[in-house]
Amino acid sequence: MAANEISWDASTKDRMLRLSEHLLCQRNYFPVYPPSTDTNLDLELNEEFGGMSTSPHLLVMSSNFNQFIKSGNKTVCCNPGRLCKGEGGGTYLRMVIDSIANCDSVIDSVKAQVIRI
Repeated sequence: MAANEISWDASTKDRMLRLSEHLLCQRNYFPVYPPSTDTNLDLELNEEFGGMSTSPHLLVMSSNFNQFIKSGNKTVCCNPGRLCKGEGGGTYLRMVIDSIANCDSVIDSVKAQVIRI
């Protein structure tokens, strides 16, 4: 996704938060459109199931990137990493969410940590 960015102000945001915000701003779980020709993506199903009608309070994206927990645009974005890495243990996400009934944002109600196995 970073390779498809046209421009950005690298001094204002870290890379992982910026890439997470692309998902939120484009309201699609597959934000790079049109996809590259070698991507296995059913565009009809993506139109039906790939979109976000509202911004989520919490977005968990497991990937090979470094683990992170970031907040932006009233959303907590997390990458717990991989549970298994080769023959060794990986990482997972532990999260506690307090009652958010009286909050505008879930950011103040979340306690999260990435734990290494």
